[in-house]
This record gives sequence, C-alpha cells and structure tokens, in this order.
Amino acid sequence: MKKYIGLDMSLTGTGVAVLTGGLVDMYTIGTTAGQFNTLSKRVKHIVNKVMSHIDSNVHICIEEPFIHVKNIAHAPSLLGLAYKIREVLDDSNIHYTNVAPTQLKKFILGKGAGKKEQVMMKVLKNWQIEPRDNNQADALVLAKIAEALDHANVIPLANYQADVLNAIQNPKVKKMRARK
Repeated sequence: MKKYIGLDMSLTGTGVAVLTGGLVDMYTIGTTAGQFNTLSKRVKHIVNKVMSHIDSNVHICIEEPFIHVKNIAHAPSLLGLAYKIREVLDDSNIHYTNVAPTQLKKFILGKGAGKKEQVMMKVLKNWQIEPRDNNQADALVLAKIAEALDHANVIPLANYQADVLNAIQNPKVKKMRARK
C-alpha cells in the first residue's frame, strides 16, 4: 500500500506525518544542540530517524526551508539539513516533491500566510486530527498534499487547493534580468 509522507524538517523538531490507507501516524523528532557534539551528527540522527519510516512505495512532500531575519544565524544549519535529507532520498532513488511554505499555508488556510496556531486549528477542523505540535500539523498538510497530487481527480479539493497543486506541478520559471 502506498504511503504519503510529509516532512517538516527542523533541527529542533522535525515533524513527520505518514498516511497509509486512511490511517495517520504523526511524530516529532526533537533534538537539542547539547545532545550531539557536532552539527553533522545531529543532522545524521534526524535523517536516519526520518528514513526509518520510508520505503520505496511512497510519495513524499518536503517543506522548503524558510529563512527569515529572525533565524538568519541558523540558515546554514537549516540549509544543511534540507540538503542532506534530499541527498539521501536521491541516493535511495526515492522521489520527493518540494513544497514552498506559502504553498503549504495556502493549501490549508486558503492564503499563503498565517500563524502556526491557525494551521493547527484548521487541521483539526478539516481532518478531525489533533497534532501534538505545529511541526506535526505542517507535516500532515504536506502528506495531504502528496496524497492530493496522486489523487487530484478523486479527492474533493477547494479551488485554492487545486491552485496549489497546479503551482507545484507547473512551477513558474523566473527569468533572470541581465545587469547593465
């Protein structure tokens, strides 16, 4: 049976949601810097935990890293984790789909921005599932996006959700302007 997996990658709390035949399994991989003597060991621990739930018959959606001024000092570490999970999936010949944070928010909230609490409340309202934290909530939305990408003609979707799927499947290519 095919699994749909959502990954909300983070060094402090990686959210994982697995949908299999109508069943939902969600968990958070929590780590602290003090647990590991190097960043690479911390990243490897997170990636190994994630990979323990992945087999060949999966559709995975991973949230792209969101870097903002508040966490700019952590950007290299977050990008390293984002790169490593994708590298391991590529090396294992496991396909994944990247989802922008704004696409995740729009799929659940109907708009590309919103607070973590809003996402959690909407997950509960839409799917009657109560995630333990915002990492699991984001991961569940990503797993639902993976499922919808495979079954867009079967699963009823709101127009804004269909717009998100279309944007993921047909990304706009930004044209680079030459400098003068």
